[in-house]
Amino acid sequence: MIALLEEGDPDAPELLTMADLYDRVDRALMRKNRPRPQQLNRDRGAHISIARNRAPRQEPPETDETGSAAETRRLGGRRRTLAAATLVLAAIVGLTFWLLPDGDSDGKGLDCGKAHSTFDLGDGTQRHEVSIDEVHDAACEGNFRPMEVAMDRGGFDGTGLSGATPDKVIASWKKRTDRASFLHGLATLLEREPEAGQGGLTFSNGKQVATWARGAGTVPDSTYRWTGYFLCDGPDSGHPACDPP
Repeated sequence: MIALLEEGDPDAPELLTMADLYDRVDRALMRKNRPRPQQLNRDRGAHISIARNRAPRQEPPETDETGSAAETRRLGGRRRTLAAATLVLAAIVGLTFWLLPDGDSDGKGLDCGKAHSTFDLGDGTQRHEVSIDEVHDAACEGNFRPMEVAMDRGGFDGTGLSGATPDKVIASWKKRTDRASFLHGLATLLEREPEAGQGGLTFSNGKQVATWARGAGTVPDSTYRWTGYFLCDGPDSGHPACDPP
C-alpha cells in the first residue's frame, strides 16, 4: 500500500479512493500468495478519495500539425507492425507455457461460461460466494496461483491427494498431461447449480464433485472455503463425496 501511495499506478484514476487502494493491494497480495487484506466501511465510505495518484495515465501527445504527414504515417505504420509482431510473439509464448507440463498461463486459456456463484440458502435469501468466482475464473485462465490461495490452508482433498496441502495439490495438477481438459472440467462443473446443505455447497455432475465447507473462507467476504475436488471415475471413486444420493 505504501508503494502504491508513493509511486502511483498509471491504470488508476487521478484521485485514489479507499476502494482503489483496496482492489490493487488485494490483487498484488493474491499474486504473491500472501494473506489477503480486508476492508470495512459504512455507506459510501469506500468512494472517499484519500490520495492523489502520483502516476496518472498520460494522455497521448497531440499530432504536430506542422510536421510531415508522410513521416507521421510512416511512423504509425512501424508502430502497428511492431505491435502486431509483439502480439504474435506473446501468443506463441503463452501457448508454449500452456502446453508445457510445469507452465502457467496468465491469459484466457479456455472457453468458459459464468460461475453459478449465487444460490438460495433454503430460507429464501440469496447468497453470492466470491470464492467460487475466483476458482472458476482461475481454472478458465489456467492460473493456478489464485486456485491455491482459495484452497483451505488446513488441508485439501481431491483427485487422489486426500489431506495434501494446497501447494502439493497444485504441483501435481501442473504436471497432468490432460491439464486443459482437467481445468475445463472444473470450470464447467462450477457453472452448474450447487446443492446448498447445512455443511456447505456441493457441485456435482455424476463424475466430478467440488465442495465448499462452511467456515472462515480465504477470499474476503467469503463464508465458505473450497475443500475438495473429486474425480469419481478416477482415484477418488471411493470417497464419500462421490456416493450417489
